[in-house]
Amino acid sequence: MVVVSNVTTVFGLLPIWILQEQLSAAIVDILRDIWKERYYNTIIYIRHRDKLAGDRYDVDNVAKVLNIPMIQLEGNMSFYLWPNSNRELVAVVEMSGEDGEDKKLLKILWKSLRMLHKTRLLLLFKEGDKENYLEEIIKFCCNHKAVNVVAIRDNILQLPQFYSPKIFPSFKLKVYGPNHSLFCPNHVRNMYGTPLRLSLKRHSTKSYILKEVNGTYFLGGHVGHFFDEFAKYHNAIIEFPTGYLNALSFDGFLDNDTLDISQQLSVNRYESDRAYSDCYTYLDWCIMVPTASLIQKYMFYGIIFDIRIMGLILATILLLAMVIAFTFWLEGKATHLLDTVFNIYIFNGMLGQPYQMEPHFSGVRSILYMLICLGGIMINTTYVTYLQSFNANPPTEKPAAGYPASSQENSNVRR
Repeated sequence: MVVVSNVTTVFGLLPIWILQEQLSAAIVDILRDIWKERYYNTIIYIRHRDKLAGDRYDVDNVAKVLNIPMIQLEGNMSFYLWPNSNRELVAVVEMSGEDGEDKKLLKILWKSLRMLHKTRLLLLFKEGDKENYLEEIIKFCCNHKAVNVVAIRDNILQLPQFYSPKIFPSFKLKVYGPNHSLFCPNHVRNMYGTPLRLSLKRHSTKSYILKEVNGTYFLGGHVGHFFDEFAKYHNAIIEFPTGYLNALSFDGFLDNDTLDISQQLSVNRYESDRAYSDCYTYLDWCIMVPTASLIQKYMFYGIIFDIRIMGLILATILLLAMVIAFTFWLEGKATHLLDTVFNIYIFNGMLGQPYQMEPHFSGVRSILYMLICLGGIMINTTYVTYLQSFNANPPTEKPAAGYPASSQENSNVRR
């Protein structure tokens, strides 16, 4: 009887084990597709404490098959990931179906993922969770800046449906099948004229209001121009808050328990003795600036002197040679113009090089030789100065008019 009972138990657990393996394989396939969209180097798995997931899928098997590092967390366990070296993450979150517990679990996750707003979320719901509840949780994620979110139910093998948000022009839950294009599309590519509220510091040289035309604001400063281009590219509108923010307003930002996956507000108030939580840290910005291609160094020598300057130098050499030849003619000496230029070293002197003169020369000719010396000093000093400035700061072929022009000309994009 004992043997029969054990065999019956084994056969009873066999379907459960098969479902575990199939669901684990489905999760592995989804994570692989997400990896193909954009690389990630770490998986974070978080679930409620004292709520076992073994009856649905095998987390260890998922990590083993993918061969990608996985961090497994339970309940209110928090951690810190250095944002400069761990920016590509995928978080797999097991939902319990209880509204308060699930939102609390997500807040714990976002506290650990602060400044890592590119993290993609895969939410695992139960078969019995209604679609309204899925929509509420996904909207809760979007309100806290976690927009790269995909949700599935544990009956995905029988009903292959995926749930993701559509943020603009208004929130909407999208339901699609396995033959979709992207798990995490660019939700902010077209914002449908949604206003972006900016608060600018008075007298800031980085970002300021340059002008206003019929209610349209144009920003100045390198950060202001960046905001302008961002709004144009994403089809958004820049608006500004009315009134002024005082110290109490800043305190209010932190007192409302706002916590999301994006950058948290960071305020420096040295005149106050109030200490803010260490979760409010700075966000690193990276602005890509299109530039034209650099000119090769061997072309510097030809760029320094343009045609007008070369013509002026040659005309000066010819004029000095003619005047010096005329002084020799007045003394009754026959000389050739080319001999005057090269044999008396007028050309060398104008280039700033040493040159010879006859042992005895008249006062007028000494003035001419002095002019040659001064001209050589001016030309040589100017030439060397421009050449060194070009070596220190190489010029470009032409200014970059914008990203479309620079991309068409195969120009470099530097940060």
